[in-house]
Amino acid sequence: MAGLDNGTCIRLEVLEELDMSTVKRTLFVKSVWEPTRLSPTSFSLAISDGHRAWTFEGSETFVKKRAEVWDKNVSWVMDKLKLLLTVVQPGIAYHLTGMLDNHRKFSFEIQDMETNLSLTANFSLVDASDPEIVTRDLLGFLLHGNEILTVDYVKKCRSFDQVLAENKALSEQNKRFAHEKKQFEQAVYKKALTLQFLCL
Repeated sequence: MAGLDNGTCIRLEVLEELDMSTVKRTLFVKSVWEPTRLSPTSFSLAISDGHRAWTFEGSETFVKKRAEVWDKNVSWVMDKLKLLLTVVQPGIAYHLTGMLDNHRKFSFEIQDMETNLSLTANFSLVDASDPEIVTRDLLGFLLHGNEILTVDYVKKCRSFDQVLAENKALSEQNKRFAHEKKQFEQAVYKKALTLQFLCL
């Protein structure tokens, strides 16, 4: 999963159902969460398999209607959608189904732990007018996200190396202090013995 500002991208293994047959496909799903990724009230999807591409607009009205149908509040719906569209969840099957108008329906099940029911999230996708642009945007998003992760990783490695260097310097300083303390104690002890000898 790649993330950047209010957008995320995930690689999914999807079951595509066409003409009474099911084929496993790999899809890249980019989600944009508005107004922010932390507290979204709407979202949009851009989906591509490298050749074909689709889009979906999850407006505030769409989210509110979904919340009403599921008898949930909007924040619950958005939290579930965000979880299942940003991180691959074990045991969750994602489906891409052909529709009569040659569009696609993207769907998956959401488990409601309170009622122990499965709620189906359905998204009627629209064929992208220019699949190449959508796919190129997805790849650019992934590459940019990878660059940011690489920079963060390098910074963390440098920070870790710096911490190791500081710990090494501190350890050497402690050894030096311990050695100097020992020398000081020996000098004081020697001086005390000398004074004691002179007083005899």
